[in-house]
Amino acid sequence: MMRFLLFLYICVLALGDIFGYALSLGAGMSARNLLIYGAAVWLLLQRADGPPGKGELQTIQISFMVLIAYATVTMFIASGIIHYPGYELRVSAIALKLQLIDSFLLVLVFFYGTRTTVGARSLLKMLLVAVSIGNLFTVAKARGIIDFGVPVIFDAPNTVTSSFRVEGIFGDGNETGTLIACLIPAYVSLILSAKGFGKLFWTACIIFSAVVMLMTTSRGALVALLSGTLWGAYLCRRYMSLRVAIRWGAAICAITIVGALIAGPTFLAIYIHRFTGVYLSSAADVTSGRSDIWLRAVVAMMNSPVSLITGFGWNTWSGGSVMSGFVAHNHYLFLWFELGLIGLASFLVMLQQLVTTALSTVPISDAPDRNLIIAFVFSFLILSIGIFFVLLFKPWTYLWPYIGLAMRYTVNVRSASRINLDLQPEEKLPQAVGRLSASARPAKTR
Repeated sequence: MMRFLLFLYICVLALGDIFGYALSLGAGMSARNLLIYGAAVWLLLQRADGPPGKGELQTIQISFMVLIAYATVTMFIASGIIHYPGYELRVSAIALKLQLIDSFLLVLVFFYGTRTTVGARSLLKMLLVAVSIGNLFTVAKARGIIDFGVPVIFDAPNTVTSSFRVEGIFGDGNETGTLIACLIPAYVSLILSAKGFGKLFWTACIIFSAVVMLMTTSRGALVALLSGTLWGAYLCRRYMSLRVAIRWGAAICAITIVGALIAGPTFLAIYIHRFTGVYLSSAADVTSGRSDIWLRAVVAMMNSPVSLITGFGWNTWSGGSVMSGFVAHNHYLFLWFELGLIGLASFLVMLQQLVTTALSTVPISDAPDRNLIIAFVFSFLILSIGIFFVLLFKPWTYLWPYIGLAMRYTVNVRSASRINLDLQPEEKLPQAVGRLSASARPAKTR
């Protein structure tokens, strides 16, 4: 039942985005939210009837709860005490539910709703297939092959660098590009572990994804992909063969070339112009106006020094109460501006825990589990860099389920490895594994 609800959520999410159906059931409520709430209730009923579950990912859950609690407190302070002009409590409460509470539920439902490694892997594949179908739809509509569903082209003929850029079904071009960049490592890991037709299928998926990322002409997504990949390669250098890294680096370059050919010369020319014209541009042009927005936000905080610690309050930027008419284009600055050091620190702790949890599982895992867990490390690092250049909205509805499934897969692999180590005599263990598990074993007493 639970896996069916999660499978149905992925299908409803993807089809709704492709065809442009909001499936709204009222303010802050939609069909996909209803599925998640139903799954959450089902989990609670299972917990009530069964034995108490062991605490898992406690640091991540506590950080999320601190973020929600502090946002709630600041929302009531902003509405009832400070009285920002134009600040509406109802609008802010709906934003709090959609952006934080629903996100927390997505992580919990996909993490606790999949108890087995096989279940987590199958749902992860389903999520990647859904994103691939969305990318295939985007390519087909951008090339004029089909003419239905949501618009995917942003046409601004009066601008040089943004004319005729693809936005995709996952938000604007920067959001779509960042989402695809985060998921590319997962595609690569599935190609590595697949055989026969499966290898061809996932290769086609990654090619379509690369095409859409190139069509978005998002410099932030490309920088995040390259920087996050280099960062991940450095952290995982002990577990990756140099020969395999070179081979797959060449393969990714080949996929990029094929993607560029499919995307067409128009998008390639825009990409080249956006990068080669950087040294002739001002800071505002290089960052597409982001530096001016960031400076305005910092100046606003400096004019009210206490906000550097406490923030202005939930929804004071996105709601237009303090920073009217500007999108943050930076998730970290957005959190610092609205929720101060508490909000920013809570989110950074979550990111740090995601990376360290996956990274610490790599040495005790075997292929193909190791390939997928390394892919999680790369994905989280790419995400942490990508959100420095963009404020995500729609992609989180795909990324939070991805994070929940990734953590379930990682936790299960870690648990299985511990059971295997406990069942095997120490003298029969490989020397490297013996060293890894020595520190985790209690000292023998006489």
